[in-house]
Amino acid sequence: MTHNCTAPKKALTIVPLKSIDWKRCKNGVIPPEAVVGGTTEFGQPLYIGRTRLRENNNEFTPGLIAKPDETLLVSYGTGVRTTKEFDVLVAIDPHITHWVPCSKGHIPDNSVIGGIDCSYLEPLYIGRTRGTLLNGRTWRGQKLKDPVLGSCGDTEVQIPGKVHRTHRCLYIPYKGKEYLFRDYEVLALKESPASLSMLCKNVINSRLEEVCALLDDFQIEGMASDSIDRLPLPDKLKEYCKQRGVDDCDY
Repeated sequence: MTHNCTAPKKALTIVPLKSIDWKRCKNGVIPPEAVVGGTTEFGQPLYIGRTRLRENNNEFTPGLIAKPDETLLVSYGTGVRTTKEFDVLVAIDPHITHWVPCSKGHIPDNSVIGGIDCSYLEPLYIGRTRGTLLNGRTWRGQKLKDPVLGSCGDTEVQIPGKVHRTHRCLYIPYKGKEYLFRDYEVLALKESPASLSMLCKNVINSRLEEVCALLDDFQIEGMASDSIDRLPLPDKLKEYCKQRGVDDCDY
């Protein structure tokens, strides 16, 4: 099933500033505000991290942090890279983020960027698996096989990784290999309702744009009453224009 995750942003909404950040992990200690990106087959939490990869021109590449050894695993070039030096994604409020189901390279608005692919010069987004892990494939088409998953089921297992839009998939590191998934979830910031003043400003600005367009098309002086009625203005302002004359109105 394909999800449409590229719809235009909803009008009159805002994204909270300074809501997430990357914090350098020191001495293998995961900060308490770290974002949980998934869960292993044994019920252990997985966190989201990033590091600079030499193979990726020393640019940031996202991956997962596994406990208890606090090692960052990054899928890259069909394999897995590991490091003890990394940044961890943290959130001031865990409720400001959510996971959006997507497929085949689609991403939602306000997606969280974890790095960049230097070969394609495009962002790498934070994603995680959706559905069974047994849908995973290597780039050669080899199926993901794990006796632990086969015996206990993996409906609750979610492994974080990176979403590559050009490749139209999610990549994750798992059991020493890089696996890709066409269906996945993307981490995004929630939009907050705009303030009343912002709503008013947006409405006024949109109306003024319409009025300016009309002013370019019509000769304002001596405008007839029925022409004033066609202007996208409140009724009281229209009546004022008719009584005082258009020349006296300050647009």
